[in-house]
Amino acid sequence: MSAEAKSDLSFELDRLERLVQNLNQTLKVAEPTDIYASHLGHMNHSFYNGFEKCLLFILTIKGVSRPSDSHWHRSLLDLFQGDMAGDWVAIEELRGFRHIFRHTYYYDLEYEKVREVSDRIAPLWQQLSPWLATFLHE
Repeated sequence: MSAEAKSDLSFELDRLERLVQNLNQTLKVAEPTDIYASHLGHMNHSFYNGFEKCLLFILTIKGVSRPSDSHWHRSLLDLFQGDMAGDWVAIEELRGFRHIFRHTYYYDLEYEKVREVSDRIAPLWQQLSPWLATFLHE
């Protein structure tokens, strides 16, 4: 199971790297419109979902059960809080954005707020990526 989880983690890390590269390209041309707010919002949401997948694969690698409570997204982060590299403010902001994005119509997203979240992803990824990759070698 650990070998499969490591393979899944490697695949997800590659996908997140691609997403961050695409996000950086999009940020160069993005304009304050509903369409770009929606597009950036989707990329932000995808990044956080991929990050959570990585954490779940790491739990499998470590032989730890995933949280199953009603606030499992928060509980998942709590399991890693002492060990994880990364800007916790940015991680929490992404987790909160994930909830907003899932429950908001695209035209209600405020471009500037979405852009602020988007702008934090590349630096966060530079912190998280090496830390996440260490679990490929456990």
